[in-house]
Amino acid sequence: MKKMDVLQQRRLSAQITVFTSLIFMLMISLVTACIHSALVAVVYTKADAVRTLSGEAVMAGYENKMLEEYDVFVLKDTEILNNKLNDYVQKNTNGMQEHIHFLQSEISEKAKATDANGKYLVDEIIAYMDDAIYSELYQEMKDTDKASKQAKAVTEVTDQIVHCQEKSVEKNKHLLRALMWTEGIETTDSGFVIRRNMPVYHGRTFAKGLLAGEITMQEAAVDEEKVFTAVNNAEGYTSATQSLNILQEALEQIEVLCEEEEENQEEIEDWVEAYNAESGYLAQNLEAACEGYEKAIQALEAYENTQVEMQQEYVSCKELLERNKENMQDDVYDRFDKDINEMQTEQKAVSFCDEEVLYTALIRNYNQVLTMKELAQEIDTQEVAAQQESLLDCIQTLEYELGQYDLSDIRFSYADVSFEQDGEGIGAIRQLYQKLKDGVVGIVIGDKQISEKTIRGNEQFAHLANEHHVSGGQDVLGGMAMLKKQGLYHEYVMTHFPDYSEYQQEDGSIRTDTGKALDYMVEYIIAGEPSDRENLGDIVTKLSILREGTNLTHLIMDASKRGQAYDLAVTLVGFTGNLAVIKAAQYTIMAAWAYAESLMDIKELLAGGNVELIKQSADWHLSLDSMLKMDWLEDKAEFRKDKKGLDYSGYLRLLLLQQSGRKYYNMMAAMEIRMEELGLKAFRMRDYLCGMKAKMNFFVEGSRQTYETTFEYMY
Repeated sequence: MKKMDVLQQRRLSAQITVFTSLIFMLMISLVTACIHSALVAVVYTKADAVRTLSGEAVMAGYENKMLEEYDVFVLKDTEILNNKLNDYVQKNTNGMQEHIHFLQSEISEKAKATDANGKYLVDEIIAYMDDAIYSELYQEMKDTDKASKQAKAVTEVTDQIVHCQEKSVEKNKHLLRALMWTEGIETTDSGFVIRRNMPVYHGRTFAKGLLAGEITMQEAAVDEEKVFTAVNNAEGYTSATQSLNILQEALEQIEVLCEEEEENQEEIEDWVEAYNAESGYLAQNLEAACEGYEKAIQALEAYENTQVEMQQEYVSCKELLERNKENMQDDVYDRFDKDINEMQTEQKAVSFCDEEVLYTALIRNYNQVLTMKELAQEIDTQEVAAQQESLLDCIQTLEYELGQYDLSDIRFSYADVSFEQDGEGIGAIRQLYQKLKDGVVGIVIGDKQISEKTIRGNEQFAHLANEHHVSGGQDVLGGMAMLKKQGLYHEYVMTHFPDYSEYQQEDGSIRTDTGKALDYMVEYIIAGEPSDRENLGDIVTKLSILREGTNLTHLIMDASKRGQAYDLAVTLVGFTGNLAVIKAAQYTIMAAWAYAESLMDIKELLAGGNVELIKQSADWHLSLDSMLKMDWLEDKAEFRKDKKGLDYSGYLRLLLLQQSGRKYYNMMAAMEIRMEELGLKAFRMRDYLCGMKAKMNFFVEGSRQTYETTFEYMY
């Protein structure tokens, strides 16, 4: 029994010894594994440190002149860039050779300054700008952006209304043509030809040239003495009754003389000749009247055919207004809505003519003239003496037809026509408006001494960054959510690039001896043209459009000025009796007025003054009368420089806000031009990086796998 106990104790002791050994071995393995893992972790950490040190060493090779001039980092992209990275990694791993071996590195991605619509460079600029100090700028930008969008919306809707006015002119041209072929006075596409306060006779081919009875205003159904006088003084009217009386007298005389034919042969021939002359004259007058009726009827039919087109134009106006509603103040929208609705319904303001009554009367008389024309052809014969009886019967039939010929329903009202005005009417306003738009740069800049520098044709500045811009590319700072970043970017542009105003001296002259390739670089960033004159001209054009919209807003909301424009519209086109035409003409007048005022505004800005974005009455320069006389074009008046509002640079900020992604490439091109000026030949942003991504591979001793780490860095 004791022997059995001893054996069991020995077995237990052996088992304990084995288990203890196993536990000890496990502990040794665990400690060894922990030590190895810690060593690997340390090695990995050192590898990551090597990665960071090596990558940053490469990125530290940025272009100093770009940093000094524009506060941005860019790295020259060269073929040996990857070799540089390898060298830096190799040097930094030399102290760890007993633990880690460097295998290779590779730059896998490069963020070039010109990539992604300039996003990487713009992001760097935004990061550089301290947005904490621009909270007030952000609110100001929101306000100016709202006003700018309203100005654009107002201009778009007004342009559409002006287009309607042009279409209505096209429509009313037909009505004026109908008047010309009916009344016999000269018309233009938009009014009457007037000389010495009198209408001008058109010519013998017109409907009312043929009168049934005596030549009087009543017989001619003309309600305006000046119209009747103009035509009558030119002997434009003829009396068909008088012609028939002459023909009857001639036939009666021939009949009497034929009783003693041999003795009266010579006298008979004289009367036959008189008869033939008058019958030919009557035939010509009927032919001319017939042609006048035909053309008047055609003009009225063309007028009616354009009515449907005009209604569609007003529908387009309404749709455009609705699309722009969110960008307009309620009172501006309501004014547009009211005017467009009135134009769409075409209420009558005055009565120029009743088109339906006129058309019916023209058709009726045209048919009668055709009948009389056929009868006139029958009595126009050389065999007068032999056909006296049949000719008399035919003349009597003509007299009957003439008795049915009635002009009383073919009337036009001239109550609202001023024959003391230039006959071009609203056409003259449109021509003035177009003249101002076509000559905007010359009007504003005039003989001002500005920079004439250009890089056009200069190989030194060939293939600039703006060649990389793709039209229609997305704006990397687009949308209201990016408005704050837009403000930071624009502030960067305004603080790092010169504009026109920076070269203006105290005496008003412009300094041009700068030694630069181009002077107006903010203008270049906006316009992208190769010369200072072209860039400044583009800015003037863009500002004229912007100011036109804001000035239109003022005119639309100023009851007095709007009323003046309406009164002039009534004077010019009130004779049409169509409120739609009058309203459209009113907007054409306001558009021309607003545009002329905008040119005065730009003159003020270029002279160093300020202009309120939305004007009050006290800020307005031009009266309607002055605008029409054009005497303001040579105005050399001094502008106050202590006025409230935005200055020239402030308006450049607005224009920057309106530009798309091209401005980023133009900015890079401006940087390239400056670097060339500073001696960096062939400096191009496409050759420079704003960041990169690289992979590095290491072999760790004691491990059967490689360690890959990634380096990503953006300035």
